Parts: sequence; C-alpha cells; structure tokens
Amino acid sequence: MESRSLTTDRRRVDTFILRILAALSPGLIALVAAGVPAQFGANCHDAMAPMATAGNWKIALTLAAGLVAGTWYQTWRQPGSLATRLTVASAVAAFCVLSVHFGGGGDATHFFSIAALALLVYYRDWRPIALCGTLIALAYTIAYPLQNNGWPITVFACPDYATVATRVASAAGIGVLLCHVAESMGKDEDAIRRMADIDALTGLPNRRHFHETLRHALYWSERSGCRLAVLYLDLDYFKRINDALGHEAGDILLKHVAAQASATLRSGDQVARLGGDEFAAILNNLKCADDAIRVAEKLMSATRLPIVLGGHLTEVSASLGIALYPDHAGTMENLLRCADVALYRAKQAGRNTYCLFASR
Repeated sequence: MESRSLTTDRRRVDTFILRILAALSPGLIALVAAGVPAQFGANCHDAMAPMATAGNWKIALTLAAGLVAGTWYQTWRQPGSLATRLTVASAVAAFCVLSVHFGGGGDATHFFSIAALALLVYYRDWRPIALCGTLIALAYTIAYPLQNNGWPITVFACPDYATVATRVASAAGIGVLLCHVAESMGKDEDAIRRMADIDALTGLPNRRHFHETLRHALYWSERSGCRLAVLYLDLDYFKRINDALGHEAGDILLKHVAAQASATLRSGDQVARLGGDEFAAILNNLKCADDAIRVAEKLMSATRLPIVLGGHLTEVSASLGIALYPDHAGTMENLLRCADVALYRAKQAGRNTYCLFASR
C-alpha cells in the first residue's frame, strides 16, 4: 500500500506536468490552426528521410496537440494514479519520437529523449520509466529498418538507430535502478514522518498533525466563508477503568474509541488523539451549529456502545465540547480554548453529554 506522502509527491509531479501542458496547449493549437512558415516544412524535409514530405509537420503538430489534450485530461482526472503515470510515460515517448521527426535524428533530439525519460524518476516508480524506455527503444530500433525496406513509416530518420536505441534502453535501466533507490530512501522518510505525525497506539493523527491540519482548515474556511467546528472529546472515568482492569484494557478501549470516531465522521473531517484519553475532531464545511451538534450526538452514541474489557462487558461514556469558527473565535488558539471550556462545562453538567460553547 502506498504511503500518503508518496502519493502526495506524485500528485505534485502531476501538478507540475499539468502546468507544462497548460503552457504548451495554446501554442500547439495556434500552430495547428494557423500553420507555420513554409520554410520550416522545407527544412524538415531536408533533414529527414526521402519518404518524408514537407507536409508531415502538420500531422506531427496535430498528433502533438492530441497528446497534450489526452495527457492533460488523464492527469487532471486522476492525479497521482498509476494510470496517469503510465499515460505520461507513453506521452513522453511519443513526444521524443516527434522531436526526432523534426530534428532528423540529431544529437540534440537524442539528448531530449534521455532527458525526458530521466524526468520520470521523480515519480519514484520504475514502471513508467520501463514503459517509456521500451517504447522509445522500439521506435528507434524498428521504424528506421522498416522505412528503408519500403514501409510507409515517415516518423523519423535515424542513421545510427541501434546505438541510440541501446543508449535509451540503458538510460531506462539506470532510471529503474534510481527509482528503486529513491523509493527505498522514501520509505525511511515516510517512516520518520509517520512517527512525527501519527499516534502509535491508535494510528490517528497526533496533536502536532491535528494543529497543522486545523491551521489549513481555518485558512480554507476563511476563503470559502463556511463554518468550521472543533470538537474535544474526553472519556469519562477512564482512569478508573485503567486502574481496575489494567493498562492493556485501557489501550483496547482507546483503540475502540478511535475506530468508532473514525467511522462516524464524514470523509472530509478528521479525528485525532491529543494524548491520554483526549480526542479532538475537525468538522469542515458546516452551514450552522446544528450540523456540528448532529455529528456530536453520533459520536456520543458511538462511544456509548458496550465493549468487552478484561472479560467484562463495560459501558463507556464520554464528554464533548464544541466550538465554532468564526462564531466563537477567529484564531486557532482561541478556538481551541473555547472547545476546552465547552468540554469542561460538559463535565460540570454531569458528564456523558456535550456542550456548545457559549460566552458568559
């Protein structure tokens, strides 16, 4: 299973590629629609094989525009996916072949092929590199001999196709090796990040990660004009359970509450363990306070479900405090303080209940 940080890195590469494609699209469309100087086509004709014609650049530009459009759509639709990585790899190979078509098989175009191939290393996945390298090497190895034997292949003319194909295949092999190295190094980085951001017992985000997520959530709430809620949840009499049934039973209870809370919240929300028996949740895109109260009631019901601890069926309850942005506070620090005050009032009210913050 891919780590979250690796998927994020690949999404960043896809975002970068999207920007490149967006920059290329207007120029390609303009060239296809308006045409290019006739001398350009004549120069291509001089540099290419006898079967090439000066009008082939129109076909090449049309194909390039189609490649850009198709790759852009796939990358926009599924950023970070394997299908997108393979699509980009195939497009890179096709662009390399088209560049040789215009350059007549010169050193510059061969360098472009290997450089484009090396760019895929940033995916930290050997499959796109292997696919791209195979497609380019096959094109260099097969197209030129077939063209010389009368086949209507006018893609490019490469006088030393075997040497170039070997170089590209070697570059692909080196790229695959570099990807394996980068991926193994990335796993160590992912483990370090996980230790810094994830609670070891429950697998939930820890306090540090929660604060970072809340900071971003507040930023987007301010831009979108939607409400946001912070919920503080504290298990009632957890210390008694821990002392009576042992720490192992306490750990089982914490895992149980974490699982129930994660299953109860919506996909766009987040629950975290702050420490001990303290949990917190971020509820995004709320229209009114009632939306937060409904989620709080579901959380309360989920934590009340009986659980077997130490061979005994144990009923558990929790107290919960709610604070809304921007209704109760305009900064992260004040919002957390309001949620903490609401939690304290819920405990004062007899526990096993929730309380919405209200200034007195």
